[in-house]
Amino acid sequence: IEIEQKMLFIYFPFWNMEKAEKIMSEQERNGYRFVRLRLGCLFTFQKSAPRNVQYLINYCYAREYWPVLEWESILKSDRYSANVMHKGYMYSIFCITKDNVALQDFYKDRLRYVQKMLIMKALMAIFWILTGAFVSFSGNATVLYRIMFIPVFAGGLLGLLSYIVGFCSTIQQKKRLNHKHNRI
Repeated sequence: IEIEQKMLFIYFPFWNMEKAEKIMSEQERNGYRFVRLRLGCLFTFQKSAPRNVQYLINYCYAREYWPVLEWESILKSDRYSANVMHKGYMYSIFCITKDNVALQDFYKDRLRYVQKMLIMKALMAIFWILTGAFVSFSGNATVLYRIMFIPVFAGGLLGLLSYIVGFCSTIQQKKRLNHKHNRI
């Protein structure tokens, strides 16, 4: 017997994991269970009985970052009964089968961590902008060498802009989270 499968391309920046979590939970309610993640954006689902579950993505840029790893053990505890569905280089995906679990603390910790990563990446982008600008626009290098560093400058600039957008997005997410928490 061959089990029906489908693959979805779900692009989500690491500062907006809620998008992928929502799509994965909807797929489960529609009778498609998540089974695999490839290349960070190709999600494979297989036909199954519909369930009302909640998916969580735990992002960890540096695998040794202890608060993120601590959450992985907390999510697997009896309090949440989360199943590890995927464990990759930067993302771990959990499926929570319990109803009405409070996840505010997890979301707050995740947002704090993502903001730290965005600041770190923005600083790296500034380094590439300065390096690219110095080499590309100074008269001390050959023309070919200066042209080769224009993509370094442009890439750093685009990266910095995307990290600024991501940081603004996390501020909005934090406001929504606090508003939702204050209503309860």
